[in-house]
Amino acid sequence: EAVPVAAPVPEAAAAAAPAAPQEAEWQAAKAAAPLRPGEGHLAEAAQANLHEAVAEADLASEAQAAQQTKWAAARKAAHAAEKAQTEAAAARRAEQEAERAAEVEKTRKWRERQEREKKVPEEDRARAAAAQELAREIAMQRSDRFSRREVFEKQQGAKRKAEEVARKLAAARKANFERIAAEQREEKAHLQ
Repeated sequence: EAVPVAAPVPEAAAAAAPAAPQEAEWQAAKAAAPLRPGEGHLAEAAQANLHEAVAEADLASEAQAAQQTKWAAARKAAHAAEKAQTEAAAARRAEQEAERAAEVEKTRKWRERQEREKKVPEEDRARAAAAQELAREIAMQRSDRFSRREVFEKQQGAKRKAEEVARKLAAARKANFERIAAEQREEKAHLQ
């Protein structure tokens, strides 16, 4: 069927003027008209292409979301690895400090043991010397008991000698005084 077409207008006028009422009616009639043979396949293909494009867009969106999730997981894993590395370094430092403390404690105990072992012979020698001194004292006491009479006799003999010396000294002093007195008397008598 024939479709009325608007008369052609110059390009400048067409750009400035609105579409004619006949053009609008023609577009509406074309949209409402039933599809011609063969146009249904084209519409189905277009619809399928549209669905495919939407599906591809969904897939792309899902892929982008998956990539973002993957990046987030990678960042999280890197953060966890860094944290684990920091904790491992701290654990190594703590272990090294514990080893150093254990070595210091071991050295301290070894030195204390050496000091104790060194003191044992000194204490043994001191005990031995004390035992020897006690043995000498006991021996002297026993010897004193056996020789007490001899010691007493020696003491008496020394006492007698001292008394005899004292008597001799007193006699010598007396004789000296008597001699001096006699000389003084002789001088006095001679002067008279």
